[in-house]
Amino acid sequence: AGKLEISLTEKCNPYYSFLSDSAHAKNLITGGISGKDIATTEILNSAQFRTLAQLTVNAKKAAREQAGYTFWEIPVNKMGMEDWRISYLDFDRSDPFSVPFTLDEEYSFSITLPQNTELVNPVELTEIKTDFGNLVLSTQQQDNVVTVKRMLVINRQVITPEDYADFKAMTDLWNDKNHRQLVLRKSAGN
Repeated sequence: AGKLEISLTEKCNPYYSFLSDSAHAKNLITGGISGKDIATTEILNSAQFRTLAQLTVNAKKAAREQAGYTFWEIPVNKMGMEDWRISYLDFDRSDPFSVPFTLDEEYSFSITLPQNTELVNPVELTEIKTDFGNLVLSTQQQDNVVTVKRMLVINRQVITPEDYADFKAMTDLWNDKNHRQLVLRKSAGN
């Protein structure tokens, strides 16, 4: 249980849908939290360029247990990179690569874990900065709080063959299953 605040801009902002139904925010989240896990939605600020909403989450079974580990998929906006449906890219490219829209997707989560629980798959701070965009990934544990930071900015719709290798590296890291989920276990000796 907890609160999730989302800020939606540009293509990722379904402004007109919010005008007719403020609960539309429930339909935007996928991953470890889905619409059925969201108890309430409150639109804090809504405009055509940017909408800010707060969701109250009450998930009964957001994570799965297997062999002494707990797996939780980090929630994402269905209208961001997820909407591009890029799961695999070729290693190189001789023609420009087009993406559906520019993107500025950012997530920051702080999750309080039960005592004696540890994060098994931390992600060291990873940053890639290019002329066409930026990527930042980090998942760290301090005491019993896990902090997740994920940011992907793509500021061009056409990726040149010269930039393609960096674009592929960024999307491969963004989509890497180990960067999209938390793996937890009870600390040794407990």
